[in-house]
Amino acid sequence: MDNFFDENAVIERIKGLRCRFSGLRGKSEFAKALGISPSTYNYYEQKRIPPVETLLKISQITGADLHWILTGQCSNGSSGEPKEPFLEKIQAL
Repeated sequence: MDNFFDENAVIERIKGLRCRFSGLRGKSEFAKALGISPSTYNYYEQKRIPPVETLLKISQITGADLHWILTGQCSNGSSGEPKEPFLEKIQAL
């Protein structure tokens, strides 16, 4: 496995999760779910990796594997991406 850590790829995966969770224009909603301000979240989408606590929260609320968020690979053989967006699961209930 390559030891190269691609920060831009991590940011892109987080953006993708945010879009699946709250839509293309849902930065504020996603930030609220993370318990941070929209400006702080926007800072993270501007090529800054969030702190560990925020990465863990992103993993929890989206259902994405943390290892996948960081590396693009999943340790258990699955893709690591959530199979169904969180909001769709709630709406289905």
